[in-house]
Amino acid sequence: MIDSHIDEDTRNIATFGNLLRRLRRSIGLTQQQFGAAVGYSRAHIARLENGQRLPEMDAVKIRFPQALGLKSRPDLATQLIALAEAANGLTVYTEDGQRLPNNLPCSITRFFGHERSLAHLMRLLESNRLVTLTGTGGTGKTRLALELANRLTLTAGKSERFVDGIWLIELAHVTDPDLVPLRVLSTMGLHKQRDAPIRDSLIAQVHEKSC
Repeated sequence: MIDSHIDEDTRNIATFGNLLRRLRRSIGLTQQQFGAAVGYSRAHIARLENGQRLPEMDAVKIRFPQALGLKSRPDLATQLIALAEAANGLTVYTEDGQRLPNNLPCSITRFFGHERSLAHLMRLLESNRLVTLTGTGGTGKTRLALELANRLTLTAGKSERFVDGIWLIELAHVTDPDLVPLRVLSTMGLHKQRDAPIRDSLIAQVHEKSC
């Protein structure tokens, strides 16, 4: 379990690798042991800690907090994820220097084509709260939506729109409709309020947000 006395040590850590090293050592794990817990080799962990390899966001968000015992320390998990995003160039800031939260995957290819569709969608979002893309499989709907979301993060940093974040919420594997609010809550880093239904918790926490 993470020692509660490491706060002072971690507050000023500015890189993902250094924070990962500090958290790993605080629970007495070697690089070999931590690597085994998250499915990486010792060499992979060494490169992550030395800044020689970019962190994979899915692993950092899901496997790393569990292996580091951060269930009771969401502040440290958030700090670790934020530094991983910064290392990958995913962090966007508003004009007053505030971090714009998002969980968008980093695109490894350039976006070509569909520029007219993209411009049309940008205009639609200016006056509509919900825009749905439909079409047959394999026509590029997901890629178009992600490109739109990534471009919106850039404009959000210069305006009041979406200042509370832009989120990709995967629902493909959610087979129970009652679990949809829980998936939204967990993706956005929110928590179920005590003695309140999940749906009411979600509504209470997002109804005043711009996201």
